[in-house]
Amino acid sequence: MRLLFLDVDGVLNSRNWITSPRRPTPEQSEVQFPGGRHVRHALRSLDPLAVAAVNELVTRSEARVVISSSWRTMWPLDKLAYFLRFHGFQHHLLGATPDLVETMADTTLFGGGGRGNEIKTWLGLLPWVAPESYLVLDDDHVDVPEGRLYRTSNTEGFTAGDVAAAQARFR
Repeated sequence: MRLLFLDVDGVLNSRNWITSPRRPTPEQSEVQFPGGRHVRHALRSLDPLAVAAVNELVTRSEARVVISSSWRTMWPLDKLAYFLRFHGFQHHLLGATPDLVETMADTTLFGGGGRGNEIKTWLGLLPWVAPESYLVLDDDHVDVPEGRLYRTSNTEGFTAGDVAAAQARFR
């Protein structure tokens, strides 16, 4: 099984997307979930071209997607799946990494709450996943083994031009 640990900010959106004339207006993306929570901002935040590039990577690599973004702490997995589908994502979300900073009273148990440790903890739940068969797609430095991080530019996000290079990281 191949896994793609997916960040959102800086990967599925970017500085260029935030200022893009292609970005929908608030009125074009108004949705209200039960309980009255508006998701206008979330539905305007993802660049459909970046989502299409991730679709291509997931299809080519036959990876399963795990959300490692801080968005997992703001939205339940079903809402994140909705946001992604709204922007054209065509795959299933396998899950999300734990938030060790918020959930662990003693973070020394798992070595702290950094994203790399959250990914390591999630991988520990699936001991049959080979270390070379996962990739972290993020715009920040993430403490993972050499070759497991594909770092995007937060100005550009993940683009169609990144797909082949990211796919090559899967062995």
